[in-house]
Amino acid sequence: LEESTELALTVVRYVTRTLESVVLDDACRDERFAGDPYIVRQLPRSIACISLANQGRPKGVLYLENNVAYGAFTPQRIDLLRLLSSQAAVSIENAELYARVHSVTAALEKANAELESDVAKRTRELREANERLTIELTERQRNQELQASLQAEVIRMQSERLAELSTPVIPIMPGILLMSLHGSMDGQRASQILEAALDGAQQQRAHIVLMDITATVSEDTALAGVLVQTSRALRLLGAKAIVTGIGAKMAQAMIARGVDLDELTTAATLAGGMMIALEGTGNGSRNREVRPLGKR
Repeated sequence: LEESTELALTVVRYVTRTLESVVLDDACRDERFAGDPYIVRQLPRSIACISLANQGRPKGVLYLENNVAYGAFTPQRIDLLRLLSSQAAVSIENAELYARVHSVTAALEKANAELESDVAKRTRELREANERLTIELTERQRNQELQASLQAEVIRMQSERLAELSTPVIPIMPGILLMSLHGSMDGQRASQILEAALDGAQQQRAHIVLMDITATVSEDTALAGVLVQTSRALRLLGAKAIVTGIGAKMAQAMIARGVDLDELTTAATLAGGMMIALEGTGNGSRNREVRPLGKR
């Protein structure tokens, strides 16, 4: 990156260091970054740079330019970019977690292979010298206990981390939280979702919780019951739940089984739910046109 000549390095360094977003309506006139060699040479007009971070842990930087128009990155577009950046940071962290799990699993398999080889060698030695029997059995038992302890610790860490990531609560704006639900639904999963939503709303003092179920695999009323229960509980805390991403099969199942739809506020897409949330906070925009952003 330091050798790149295709972006404003001073802007990227600033965002990396402070984790703050930088939005320049006219990059050449901004006193902080106007002296950047790239800005001096290329004369870009609009620049937006946003940190990809999850729970304060930086994962990267999103850098965008518009060399045609001034002020191209409006507050509404920046809000949408922050939402997308939060999702990207979660995905990156998930990938890192799975990579670490794979590494630990490979180490465990290697330890198992080494243990099996060691046991075979000790067995041959036992046949040759009965006096070494006690020593070899003790060593084998110690290795087995170490293996079991390592395996139990790996399983515990995996369970704790996957439980946390399965119900991520992401603050995307003041007063607005996002829960992206994945996988199937059971009793334990339902309790995790309810607990995560209530804890997040209380700790963040949120009054709107977006619950996106696009990535779930449940198509019955079990998930609908969880959503209604969570919506009621959030209402007791003075917060409102907005459910997005309900599929056609899920909608048919909810109607067929008489789910009380008056309990839910829904939107077809996460972007639509975000619009409802912004209206509820008084930050809605009169112009809701969303266009692709990027370097032009």
